[in-house]
Parts: sequence; C-alpha cells; structure tokens
Amino acid sequence: MSTAGKVLVAMILLVTVAWLFLGAGVAQLNRNGNAALAKLQADLAKAEEGLHQAQVDLVKIKDDTTVFQENMDTQVAVIRARVTDVEASGSRLKAVLNNMQHQLETVQSTVEQAQHDLDVRKQERADETKSLADARAQVRSLRDRDAELTDRLKKLREEFQMTYAKNVESLGTSSR
Repeated sequence: MSTAGKVLVAMILLVTVAWLFLGAGVAQLNRNGNAALAKLQADLAKAEEGLHQAQVDLVKIKDDTTVFQENMDTQVAVIRARVTDVEASGSRLKAVLNNMQHQLETVQSTVEQAQHDLDVRKQERADETKSLADARAQVRSLRDRDAELTDRLKKLREEFQMTYAKNVESLGTSSR
C-alpha cells in the first residue's frame, strides 16, 4: 500500500472518530436539555397549583371573615341593648366584648398572613416564569450551536470528499 493510501486511511479513521464524538456530544446535550425542560415544566405546574390553592383559601378566609364580622356586629348590638337594660351585667359584657376584639385581631392577622403568602406565591410564580424563559433561551442557543456544528460537519465532509476525489485522481494519474 502506498504512503498516500496509508495517510488517506488514517485521515478517514480520524475523521470517523471525530464524527462519532460529535454525534455523541449532540445526543447528550439534547438529553440533558429535554430533562431540564421537563423538570422546569413540572415545577411550574406545581407552583401554579399551589397558587390556585392559596387563592381559593384566601377567598374562603375572606368569606369566613365577612360572616364572622356580621355575626360579631349582631352580637355587639345585642350586648349594647342588654347594657342599657341591665347595668349589673356590664362587667360581664365588657369581658365578652374584649374576647370578640381579640378574635377579630386574630382573624385580621390571619388575613394579613394569607395576603403575605399570596404575595410570596406570586413572586415564586414570577421567578419560575423567568427561570422557564431562561431555560428556553438556553435550549434555543443549544439548538443554534447544534445547527452550527452540523453545518461545519457537512462542510468538513464535503472537503473530505473533494480531497478524497483529488487523491484518487492523483493516484490514478501517478500510477500510469
């Protein structure tokens, strides 16, 4: 076998090995990108479900608070009527009123906590949305990089084919 043939065989083997490594790298990048995207989508769905549940809980708390406040208003009116009718039970009614006020403060603090939790959920959702957008941008950049590498591989193959054809022609002319 001639030296040109040996060089050609060696070049073919090197290009084939390089081609296999490039193909394996692209496949690995695709697997990693798809797994990350699936995880982010699952996290986003979970965050949206939590947000929805927090909104439902907040509406329920507001409804309960309204009913409680209406009940409390009714009870305060009854207490005031009794105070005017019976002054002897005034101290007892003051204790009941203080208890009601404490319950109102408890409900208000619960509503404030629920509002804070809602704000936290909204921030988490915004963060997840931003994270998803970043992941999608990264996937797009990886796809662009894949396209560049594929184009480069195509050009290298074409150059290889041209060089191969020239070498075959050179061998054909040199052997004559």
